[in-house]
Amino acid sequence: MKRLTLVMILSLAFAGMAFGHAGTTHFVPTVPDPTAMNIDGDDADWGWHDDDFATFPDDIVDINGRAPTSDGDYSALIRWGWTPPPDNGIYFFTRVFDDTLRAADYETKGDWWNSDNLSHAFDFDHGGGVVTGNSEVSELENGYRIHIAPFYANAEVGMSMGGLAGDPAESPHWSCCDPWGFMDRILLPADADHLSANVEYSIEYKIHPHDVYDPAGPDNTVPHVNAADQIVHLAAMFEDGDGPDNNNGHRWIAAGGEAGDVQWSDNMVDHILIQTVDSLEGYPCGSINGGNGDPRFAEQCASTATAVDNATWARIKSHISK
Repeated sequence: MKRLTLVMILSLAFAGMAFGHAGTTHFVPTVPDPTAMNIDGDDADWGWHDDDFATFPDDIVDINGRAPTSDGDYSALIRWGWTPPPDNGIYFFTRVFDDTLRAADYETKGDWWNSDNLSHAFDFDHGGGVVTGNSEVSELENGYRIHIAPFYANAEVGMSMGGLAGDPAESPHWSCCDPWGFMDRILLPADADHLSANVEYSIEYKIHPHDVYDPAGPDNTVPHVNAADQIVHLAAMFEDGDGPDNNNGHRWIAAGGEAGDVQWSDNMVDHILIQTVDSLEGYPCGSINGGNGDPRFAEQCASTATAVDNATWARIKSHISK
């Protein structure tokens, strides 16, 4: 009911906008103060994120149509956030409960998809098309992917940029890590290993987005500049090895997405970046363990220091009703 109420309220503000390829629209709130965000895998700094914007376990479905192997098989929570330049970041947090952790292929980034992993895809300019880059690097003009291994990935290892054509599997790829991408995770119990039972892990990351990703480096990469009211394609898939063949038997995505959303951006859920702070002027940049803001806005980052205040829901509703 809360989600429906939120959609009804925000629809007044965005009545003239074009909506979702996949038939569903999610809303992404503004991070009120990026300098207070600590990219450490803990959600203690996500208290500003209203639950109306979160995706809860009941809204995450298996695209293969397979039922959970047990009542406690798998559950996940998703939170997204965004910041304007000069921070220009996309923030993500998830907490997952899994009855069996599968981490047989963890030492090589290019093999993470063989075990439990998070597979995310982005089409920030909302142009559509294939985003894998598996056979043609030119596909990365449409968007790009990342993979995260809950067992192995941490702040030092970083994320994988997805199986890109012509790159060795162990290639770290420049956009995975400082100063372009930052991530960390908490795994419980801390000594969990392959086939450990009843594990919990949380993953948090911050990335600086691209419209066109060039695996060779940032020089020919086209930056994406976040702005309020933008519609972007975001896809978050959880690949869980508990299935008939123990190889990604379950593929969990937010309800409303379509099968193949991490390969074809036209199947992704639309996300609208909405302004939930009073002002985007003079926005601060940089995060704890999350860099000093988007390197493409370094001069602006150097001139901003004070944080903006988080707007209350009463103020948001007041603005919309005007």
